[in-house]
Amino acid sequence: MESELCEICSKEPYSHSFKLLNTEYVYIYYTNIANAKKYNDVNGIISHYNLYLSKLPCDKKWVYIVDCHELSAKHLVCFEVAMALCKLINDKYNQSLIKIVILNPNMYIHMIYNMIWAFLTKEMADKVIYDYNFNTLNYWVNYNYDSN
Repeated sequence: MESELCEICSKEPYSHSFKLLNTEYVYIYYTNIANAKKYNDVNGIISHYNLYLSKLPCDKKWVYIVDCHELSAKHLVCFEVAMALCKLINDKYNQSLIKIVILNPNMYIHMIYNMIWAFLTKEMADKVIYDYNFNTLNYWVNYNYDSN
C-alpha cells in the first residue's frame, strides 16, 4: 500500500514512516519517527500523510500512534515536521481523529512537544495521551476506543 501511495517511498522504501495497521472498528495509523530514513523531509512527509489520510472513509474515525522507540537528539529537527503535521491534521482530519497515542515516550518527544504545543488547538492537545505504562503496540491497536 505504501508504494501505491507515496512516490518517494516506492523509490526508496522506509523514507517515511506512516502506515495503516487496522481498519476493523477505527482506522489505526502508526509511525515510528526513528525508522524513517527521511525523518526531516517536511514536504515529502506531509504529502505521504495526506495521501494516506485522504483514503480515510468519511464515516470512519481514526487514531494516530506515534512510537518514540529509539527517538534521539538527531530527531529534534522534526519539530518542523511536527508543526506541519499538526496543521495538516487540524485543517483537514481533526474531526475524525479520536486520539494521538504517544508510545514509548521519552525526553525527546517531550522536547518536540514543548516546541509545538503553542501551535496546537485545545481540541487537538486534548487528544494527545502519553503511554507511561509502556503498553505494546498490539495493546493500542486492539484498544476499545469507543469506551473513551
